[in-house]
Amino acid sequence: MLKKIINTILEQPSNTRNIVRIPNDTRTCIKKAKLEVALTKTLCCRVCFLLYEEGRNSPILCEYRCFPNSDPCNEQLYVQKPVYKGYSDLAEFEHYPSPSTASPNVVGVPRCMYVYQTIETWLRWILSRSDTESEIVNWAAEIRSQHDLGYHSDIQHGQNYREIQWENSPNSLQLGLALFVDWFNPRGNKLSGKTESTGIIALSCINLSPTLRNKISHMCLVGITPGPYSPDPQTLNHLLNPLVKELHQLEQGLVIPTYQFPNGRNVEVKLVAVQGDTLATKKVAGFASHSATCFCSFCHARSSDLSSMSLSKTRTKCETLSAAKASRDAANASIQDKILRETGVQWSALNKLLYWDPAKHVALGVMHNWLEGILQSHFRYRWKFWAIPPYEAKKKRKTNQTTHATKRRNIDSNTEMCLYQESSGGDDTSVEEDILVDGGLDGGFFSQEDILHFCVSMSNIVLPPGLPHLPPNLGESKHGKLSAKQWHALFVYIIPLVIFEMYVDNVASMNIESNRYQVLLNTSQLVHCTNIVFAQYFKPADVKRFEKHYQNYSDKVGTLFRSVKFQPNHHFALHILEQMQAWSPLRGVAEFGGERLIGFLQKLRTNNKIDLMNQTMMNRGCQLQRLMDHQEYINVTQDPPVSAPTSSRARKQMRLANQAYERFFKFMSQRDGLYVHRNTWPIPRGRYGLSGLVRPVQTVVCNGMGVGSTKPRNCVVLEWRGKPRYGIVTSCYEYQNRGGGSGCCLVIKPITNLYPKRLNLPTTRFRFMLYLCSMVVGRVETDQEEMIDPSEVVSLAAYRLLENGTFSIPEHGIALIPYNNDATLSIHDDS
Repeated sequence: MLKKIINTILEQPSNTRNIVRIPNDTRTCIKKAKLEVALTKTLCCRVCFLLYEEGRNSPILCEYRCFPNSDPCNEQLYVQKPVYKGYSDLAEFEHYPSPSTASPNVVGVPRCMYVYQTIETWLRWILSRSDTESEIVNWAAEIRSQHDLGYHSDIQHGQNYREIQWENSPNSLQLGLALFVDWFNPRGNKLSGKTESTGIIALSCINLSPTLRNKISHMCLVGITPGPYSPDPQTLNHLLNPLVKELHQLEQGLVIPTYQFPNGRNVEVKLVAVQGDTLATKKVAGFASHSATCFCSFCHARSSDLSSMSLSKTRTKCETLSAAKASRDAANASIQDKILRETGVQWSALNKLLYWDPAKHVALGVMHNWLEGILQSHFRYRWKFWAIPPYEAKKKRKTNQTTHATKRRNIDSNTEMCLYQESSGGDDTSVEEDILVDGGLDGGFFSQEDILHFCVSMSNIVLPPGLPHLPPNLGESKHGKLSAKQWHALFVYIIPLVIFEMYVDNVASMNIESNRYQVLLNTSQLVHCTNIVFAQYFKPADVKRFEKHYQNYSDKVGTLFRSVKFQPNHHFALHILEQMQAWSPLRGVAEFGGERLIGFLQKLRTNNKIDLMNQTMMNRGCQLQRLMDHQEYINVTQDPPVSAPTSSRARKQMRLANQAYERFFKFMSQRDGLYVHRNTWPIPRGRYGLSGLVRPVQTVVCNGMGVGSTKPRNCVVLEWRGKPRYGIVTSCYEYQNRGGGSGCCLVIKPITNLYPKRLNLPTTRFRFMLYLCSMVVGRVETDQEEMIDPSEVVSLAAYRLLENGTFSIPEHGIALIPYNNDATLSIHDDS
């Protein structure tokens, strides 16, 4: 970073003078760059988190009482520190002894301070930016057009946002905010358990596009709770009170100068959603924990009925607020605990907002609930995908494992039987042998041979840029925990591309009564639900489809795998149907933006003192947010674009051969009818000869994504006449058109989709599972080539080349999954 700054200065004229003008103090740099943020500091008890105004009238010990008859907190608010006089304070050095021998003065220093940023401060800054108001208007117009087409693509399409009542004053700007709260280890997550805890309170503006609202520079860092302890639901209200008080004032509107209205514009602000993981949202909104009797924040389900996997009566605003007020007014802890056991509700400071509905405005955090909950539980505890390191394999090998046939052997012997019956005129629905579902370690689904086969197959998968790679030793404890993105990539892309090849040999003979088919269908339903939950947009039919497939998955998984125990996360997922109706795509209220902000704060350098760490992170975090918004910072920190190789061969133009030229001529003639073939002579007046000179390039930008002829950017999804097509890119060319401008084209080998979704065929069951996984199985037409325009490319795809004979494809087989975050796969085929 420092090297880039110096290089930037040296590139300017009079660079010597500029270097001399660089301030020596960072505080001067911050002041000149106008990065200072007005923050409010209050005295805070480090145990109960009660806030006091710092001054002579502030108490020495905390006076908070949980109940009128309970003992006070009595935590020390000030620490006595000695202050020694230095030589500069004594004026005459020779007449006074050394400062170390002088008696010090004792000064009371606040032990803990809570530093927070007001919403008004953040609004004045973000609305002063030139693009904020225009981005809000443009995004509203974009999602309105998508809604007209029947798609739900943003929180503003959700029922909760549409039910908000605004003042509707002229030229008023109406902003909805989402509150994110979570706790983290300020020293990093090097250990599995938290040793010290610090919390983050942040806001995001849901009127901005998801890309902008989740940017670190565009989020409002309200405050950071002091460590080393995390507040409980009662003491957290002390930190939320300043936020709630300001939200109540902003509910009626506040005149704020903006970029488009320098003289002021009325801005209405309302809190629309609380987002975060389940533990954090329960603490903020005032609900019982996931281990309580009434554990659900959305319905009255009880822990004793968890195994039934059914919903109970939905919570309402009236009854929830009534129980919360009763808990607040309770005379002692036993009464409070009784209310909590019977209702699952306790008091929250957010209940002071008149428009706040705790039964509706709490969003289910699908990052923790689905990715790190449902998917991780299925992989680790239902499949028990536990690999044994090679050096431990001999120690843990059991004698009974050698007597069991592996699943691959069962498949191979069954395939020979099916092929034999088909050759002798038997039907295609011959009964399959069941596979072992508990032949692995500790009764796991995967044996060690299967795990090895899975990892080898995973290494052959080509993932496009943007998708995280998984550790090659998947299943071993050595590689550590998987991130949320890795869990998503594992189930959406890797598992479908591997598991069908492992357990399907004859696509026309799949008996629905066999546990082999049931395991594949169960996995496909889980993958399909994942695609819907994290879809960028969806239609109402997709919500019903999720409800059906998740219920089928839950009903069947218990009969397939023994010792299945349903967790609260599995019950919370039953509410995804109503959550998608309330918030539209749940990725819009997921925890990704807040978790990135936590990672950003953890990387800040602090004084490593836990009592002061929150102040340092708050000051530097807000300053860096302002700095990251400057275009100069973006220019300095951005990595230079990777240039293409500078070899003479790569830079020279080439003349296309006859066959390639014919494709190029057809491609150009469809776009400009004035071109004539290069063999035409004489060239008619007003027409232009197409020479066939092109320049090979490595990468072409197609709709904002880089596409090339080499892995991992060479498998593309196209849209042709409203239907999807697929291809492998073999060449990328740059050419010069007749107007003097340049254009690009791609040469692809088309992929034929051999198993689109169709009914009443022997392969219908296999096709249906491919459809659930959004997976295409086809053949690369190696003897064909087509030239396409970059605008036809819709997305890249993750793919895997298949061995000859896989899925009854003699050769050049391929399995691919589009990288487009769609809820479902288009069922159109190439015909």
